[in-house]
Amino acid sequence: MKQVLFALSMGMILLVGCQRTSLQKLPILTSDVILADLVQNVGGSGITVKSIIPNGVDLHSFSPSPQDVKMLADAEIVFVHGRGLEEWLEKVIVNSGTKASIVEVSKGLSAVKRNHDSGMDDSVDTQDDDHEDDQHNEEDDDDHHTHELDPHFWMDPTLVVQYIHNIERALSARSPQFESNYKTNAKVYIDKLTAVHDEIQRMVDIVPVEKRIFVTDHDSLGYFADQYGFKIVGSVLPSISTGASPNAKDVAKLIDTMKNLGVMAIFTEKGFNQNLVEQISKETGAKVFQNLSTHSFTDKNGISPDYISLIRLLAKNLVSGLSTQ
Repeated sequence: MKQVLFALSMGMILLVGCQRTSLQKLPILTSDVILADLVQNVGGSGITVKSIIPNGVDLHSFSPSPQDVKMLADAEIVFVHGRGLEEWLEKVIVNSGTKASIVEVSKGLSAVKRNHDSGMDDSVDTQDDDHEDDQHNEEDDDDHHTHELDPHFWMDPTLVVQYIHNIERALSARSPQFESNYKTNAKVYIDKLTAVHDEIQRMVDIVPVEKRIFVTDHDSLGYFADQYGFKIVGSVLPSISTGASPNAKDVAKLIDTMKNLGVMAIFTEKGFNQNLVEQISKETGAKVFQNLSTHSFTDKNGISPDYISLIRLLAKNLVSGLSTQ
């Protein structure tokens, strides 16, 4: 009988111990799967991470559900890209009544204004520390060009280093007892970012400079192009968002630009409507390369189950497409 009681007691102790271990894990919420992967790499086994936006869903057109509001209410920390990318989030935060810390991982990076009027990038660096320039549609009084601040920083792995520093600082502030672990994990991941950057640069070096020119479906690859010496001469949707709508004038201007510059490649992301793209292709003779991934993963057994493999695959697809021109 004593042996039975002892065994039961030990079982209860183990059960309580397991529950405490689970409860000790810091509950983290991120806006999308890109950030979930980055945060998990820094936080390690001491955190649990969930993404509000499901994998494969367009982050520009996402509409949160009541379940998303509940997740936000229960979170300790919420990591977002910032710079206006998650336009839907402010209302959800108010509705949820969450006490979570909202961390913008892009803080400290200089955003670039993309010019969507001339068909060419007329970007200007702006520092966002005070968010004074965080306007998505700005008018230049002199030339009336429309500019938008580009929030797609993760398209350049060297900029993601700043994401990692911001993530590490936020986790360390919340759980200082694990600071050394977070710092170690951050260093390991930054080394991976450096390695994939070097790998991409070697890939790009194969493509002659004069061939590093193309059009996209919307303006999301600007930081990648800036880092690796590509020129994006325009986008089918003249905006950083897939929610924009082109007009006949925009399309005609893009076609003229492509003909004048000899642009022979159009890259589109997964899920993008190809009707207008095919029309532009027919008018210009440019080849269309579909199904780029910029913000969603495959399953764990697929070709790009995480950020590192995603950015590597993006580079491979761009280089492969341009090398055939």
